[in-house]
Amino acid sequence: MQDLAQAIMGFVVANPQWLLAMAFAMAAIETMIVVSLFFPSTLILVGLGALAASGDIAFLPLLGGAIAGAIAGSSLAWFLGHWCEDWVMNWKPVARRRKEAKRLAKRARKYGIWAVVFGHFLAPLRGPVFLVIGMAGMAYRRFLPATALGATIWAYVTLQIGQIGGWLAIWIF
Repeated sequence: MQDLAQAIMGFVVANPQWLLAMAFAMAAIETMIVVSLFFPSTLILVGLGALAASGDIAFLPLLGGAIAGAIAGSSLAWFLGHWCEDWVMNWKPVARRRKEAKRLAKRARKYGIWAVVFGHFLAPLRGPVFLVIGMAGMAYRRFLPATALGATIWAYVTLQIGQIGGWLAIWIF
């Protein structure tokens, strides 16, 4: 996975016109159920943050792409949960844990927009959180501002972790 991450970061440095699209894709993948478990998108975003610290790539397009991708990915998960609830509940991994899924939906209703905002920071559960929130019946007009806030904070913090590491590497070496 580290080789894939290095290849993608090298591609972005060599082709800066793809920075926005790659940041969008990495953040969107991070919120996709199942896919995010097998693809090093957070590692890539942190690495891109480090590259921004060294001046190899621009920070603002990186941040904008990451925010937009996180909003798009979480919205896709919400739509799947909202419009495909029956299919999701009958999907084998979920059907075996139907009771837990219903309990999660109840908690999502209880915590509302805070579940959405903090859902961006629950690394392995990021995709399922937004799926469950859609299944819980939260209106998209309430979901969108909350996911925009959570995505913005998450993208900034994730990229800043990389930038701090990049600055330390520049300072030390």
